[in-house]
Amino acid sequence: MVGSGAVGWAQAQGRCRDSGAQLVVIGDAQEQEFLTSLAPPYETWIGLHDRSTEGSFQWVDGSALSFRNWRWGQPDEAGGGEDCVAMDSRGGWGDRPCAVSLGGWVCERGWGC
Repeated sequence: MVGSGAVGWAQAQGRCRDSGAQLVVIGDAQEQEFLTSLAPPYETWIGLHDRSTEGSFQWVDGSALSFRNWRWGQPDEAGGGEDCVAMDSRGGWGDRPCAVSLGGWVCERGWGC
């Protein structure tokens, strides 16, 4: 499910949970390709962050980062405090401040809701 509206990362996760889901966990290139085909023309929040330990990215379900699709130069922690991850319209990932309002988010179900 792709949601739209200007919200920060925590708000996006809350909207996913309100619908019995979570921000998406991208496990492999096939899933990334599918999500890229659905991507709107703006950045969307995904379920990746390094809020617990700087530079140690993990998914919202607690799983480790095994598949990566970072844009060139990312993650960069530009200006500090870029602890949440967004996907652009071409599927590339970049770290962003968690409180910044982006255009949308991507949720997934099937994790024991």
